[in-house]
Formats: sequence, structure tokens, C-alpha cells
Amino acid sequence: QSSKHFSYLIVTIHSRYDNVNEKGYYSIQAEEGDSIIALINYSAKQRTKKAVLFYGALTDTAKIYFNYFASTSQALQYLDERGWQVLTIISSISRYDGNIYNILYTTPVYYLRKERN
Repeated sequence: QSSKHFSYLIVTIHSRYDNVNEKGYYSIQAEEGDSIIALINYSAKQRTKKAVLFYGALTDTAKIYFNYFASTSQALQYLDERGWQVLTIISSISRYDGNIYNILYTTPVYYLRKERN
């Protein structure tokens, strides 16, 4: 009898804006030390208008694409295609101390797992 073994991953998906390409996008951010970014070919040094490919624009001949997604759903689809399953989603509450007002905001945190071979 063999038991299943799983890898676990905690990620957030952030909204960003790429000034070079003048386009908004979402990116997957893993906890410090996690290797999710190794699954996505990403390097800020390689960004040029010609080189940047969004995940949704990936072609059969594309050699590289970046941690850029058109939506949160597309980023989650990317993870699902690689075998990651969402276990739960929680909200992380953060506070920004402004000059006059304090601003509270929440960020969804995704807890995922993947069966290991």
C-alpha cells in the first residue's frame, strides 16, 4: 500500500502595470523560497516590446514567456495545467499608513497542492 505525497504552495496574484509595453497584467508571487517562478521563464532584464509574451499569447514556437497573465483566472488556469489544485483561499489584510488616512486592503492568498510522483 502506497500513500500519496503532495507538494504545497502558497501564492498571491498581484495586479501590475508594465510601463514598457503600456499594458496591465497579473503576476503570480510565491512565498519566499518557493520555486514556482522556476516554472515561469521571467526576467525583468529581458523585457522589451518585442520579447514580452503574455501567457495567453503563447504560441507553439515561443521559446520564452513571462509571469504575465491577462487575469487572475488565467493565472489560476496556468497553475491548474501544471497539476496544482486550489485547497482554499483566504484574505490577507494589510494596512498602508498614509499622511492623513490609514488604508486597509485585502489580498487573496491561494493555498495549493500538487501530487508528487
